[in-house]
Amino acid sequence: MLFMNTTNQIYAIDVFITTTELNNEKSILLVYATNPELAQNKIRIYQQIHQMQNLQLLRSLFINTLNSLVKCRRNNRYH
Repeated sequence: MLFMNTTNQIYAIDVFITTTELNNEKSILLVYATNPELAQNKIRIYQQIHQMQNLQLLRSLFINTLNSLVKCRRNNRYH
């Protein structure tokens, strides 16, 4: 029997989201999915609905990595 991975992971991607005609907001989009392909599909759908530009490649995050990323973003720095 073949078992598929059903464990969800958090994936993150840096993006620019257009908030008004002249204003872009830099953000981190977090996606909860079972695999990177599904996460990319969810991002594409979100991108079609909202004006969004990807800045970096999708990456998988563990909870401790996510906490570090949030702290760095608060200080406007990257790891």
